Amino acid sequence: MKAQTILAPLSLAMFLPGTIVGQATFQLQNLNPSYGIDAPVFDAEGLPLAGTEYRAELWGAATPDALVPAVNLRLNETRLTVPFLKACLKNPTKRRVGARGLQEMAENLGFCRPSPLTGRISKHALSDGYFFSTESFLAVPSTATGGGGYAWLQVRAWDARIGSTYEEVAALGIGGYGESPLFYAPGGDPFVIPATPPGPLIGLQSFSLRPVPEPSTWALLALGGLVLGWTVRQQRRLGGGSAKHR
Repeated sequence: MKAQTILAPLSLAMFLPGTIVGQATFQLQNLNPSYGIDAPVFDAEGLPLAGTEYRAELWGAATPDALVPAVNLRLNETRLTVPFLKACLKNPTKRRVGARGLQEMAENLGFCRPSPLTGRISKHALSDGYFFSTESFLAVPSTATGGGGYAWLQVRAWDARIGSTYEEVAALGIGGYGESPLFYAPGGDPFVIPATPPGPLIGLQSFSLRPVPEPSTWALLALGGLVLGWTVRQQRRLGGGSAKHR
C-alpha cells in the first residue's frame, strides 16, 4: 500500500504533459464545513440551483486577470463541469459532533439516489444549491514553480439549457449565468512525495445567476422592434414623397 502511494504521483508526472507540472489541484465542491465553506448558488429569483440543467465549473490562474477553466489531470486535461444534484450523507450513521464530525460529513457526501422501494430521497439529504465532484485531480495554474501553491479562483455557473458551456451562455448576453467573487486559495500538489491533497475552495462565496428575460418580455421586445421598423419605413416614405413635391 505504501509503495502504491509513492508511485502514484511519480507515474502521474511521467505521463502528463510538461505544461501541467506547476499547477495546483483543488476540490470541486461548495460545501465543506471543516473549512467553513458553505456557498450555495442561486438563480436570479433567489432559489437554490437544482438539477442537471445547471452546471458549475472552476476557473483559476496565477493572476486574477488570466483565469482559465480547470482541467482534469486524469482525463487528458479535459474540462470538468458538475451538475447541481442534491447531496446526501452516504453513511447516515456518521453523526459525530465537533471538528471530527464536520470532517466526516465533508468526506461522506454523495449524490442522492431515490429508494428503489419508495422512490423517495433520503431524509439525510442536504438542501439544493450545492455541487461536488469525487474527482480530486482538478488543476489550475498556480504561483508555484513546481506544483501546489496559491491560485486565484472563481466558480462559474450557468443554465445548460441555454448553452453547453459558460462561454456560450455569456456570449449570448441574455442572462442565465453567473460567477463567484474572486478568491485566493492554496492548492494541493500530486507531484511531491507524499502527495498533498487537493485544496478546498477556501474563500468561496455564494452568488446568483443573472436573470433571463421572460417569454412575455421577449414578445414585447419583438413587437417593439416591429413597430420601430414600421415607423422608420413610414418616415422614409413620407420624406421621399415630400422631396418629390418640392
